[in-house]
Amino acid sequence: MTPDDALAVACDRCVTAATLLAGARALDGTDEQLALVLANSSVSGWSDHATKGSADPYGITVYERNRSEAVHVGWRQVASVIRRGMSEPRLVERLVETYERYVATATDPSISGRLATQVASAELAQVRRLVIEDGFAATPVQQTLFRLPPCRGRGLA
Repeated sequence: MTPDDALAVACDRCVTAATLLAGARALDGTDEQLALVLANSSVSGWSDHATKGSADPYGITVYERNRSEAVHVGWRQVASVIRRGMSEPRLVERLVETYERYVATATDPSISGRLATQVASAELAQVRRLVIEDGFAATPVQQTLFRLPPCRGRGLA
């Protein structure tokens, strides 16, 4: 597992909509301040069919299934992705409005309240996914001014 893959898995598994909501309040601060907020409000561990991992105040340790070597992801790396993802105009406002609607409907015991909760929950998941995907899409690609040397699999001519 590459460090970039581990960062993507860590963001997907440890950053919840509530974490993003808490992080939205720290967007005006530094990456270190945002990282501290994320570390205090994220999921502390997971296990799925492909990966497993755990989070602590220093970062997230990601393991690939059936492998013993781990990749460590720092909270500053996660904060950088979240900051880029939440820089989209109106995205933070949409997150706040959706979360407010989710909380309001979650306490309604009626059938329409339950349906509204499911709708708000689905929209929260969508906004969360959008933040994370935008955070990775905005990642600058390292470019080089020099041609890559020929290697096996590429034309040597």
